[in-house]
Amino acid sequence: MTQFIAIERPPVGIPLEGVFLRPTAAGETLFRAATARYFRDPSRSHMVVDAQGRCESLLDEIWESGDGQIKAGATRLVRNIEVLLESNIGLLLWCGSDFHELPVCRRFEDVLIELQRQTSEQPADVWLACLPGGLDA
Repeated sequence: MTQFIAIERPPVGIPLEGVFLRPTAAGETLFRAATARYFRDPSRSHMVVDAQGRCESLLDEIWESGDGQIKAGATRLVRNIEVLLESNIGLLLWCGSDFHELPVCRRFEDVLIELQRQTSEQPADVWLACLPGGLDA
């Protein structure tokens, strides 16, 4: 299956480290359906990708980061999740068409706990809605 990472909107004046943002194309109906489910204005959402235009390497870094403990600043994805949540920007991680009931985290500390739980139970894909502030699930 394909892993997806979406942000609610690009951050203004805040650089993201080691990742790229790609606007969605009209034909990406699965991506648009997921962002419409969780974000107020899905037309502003972007994919988060690596230099090759994929997001799998960003997730692979979590499992390759060492002792199995997810720590703040441990990987590009984790560092950027912290920046996005501090900027009140939502982020989604899901696989394939399975985005309807993502676990919701509102604080960065809870994201770390959920990533730790998921990666210790099944080292493959991640399902998570990081919805700070008033964003609804």
